[in-house]
Amino acid sequence: MKNQLIAVTTLVFLAGASSTVLAQAKRQQDARWYAGLSCGRADTGFPNQAFVPTGAGAALSTSTDTQGIAYRILLGYNFDRNWALEGTYTDIGDAKYNYAGTIAAVPGSGEAKVSNSAWSLSVKGAIPIGQQYDLFGRLGWSHNRSS
Repeated sequence: MKNQLIAVTTLVFLAGASSTVLAQAKRQQDARWYAGLSCGRADTGFPNQAFVPTGAGAALSTSTDTQGIAYRILLGYNFDRNWALEGTYTDIGDAKYNYAGTIAAVPGSGEAKVSNSAWSLSVKGAIPIGQQYDLFGRLGWSHNRSS
């Protein structure tokens, strides 16, 4: 009986000690770099009459190519389990608007092309909910560009 008590006490002690070591390893593991990549479809909308002139003698036909591939690259650093710094680049894709016809009896055609992208930097704060999940929020800056 005494040997069983010593064995059980030793196992409980080793389990407690190993969980402390694992918690320290997890805390050190949380302070690390991470990266992410996302990809999807982008659809840029043009108002119906965005490039169509009005007036006498204006007759244009138009076509659009508004769908493209969008992607996002994320790089972050966890200072600890609660705080991180993240930077992202997002390419929202390109859109084209083609037109051809006559304006005041002058034939012509052309293309308008729009490229959309964004850079952002944010601080992420997290509140752990159990071992597996976090409730988080971000506060940051974004520079969006359409050209």
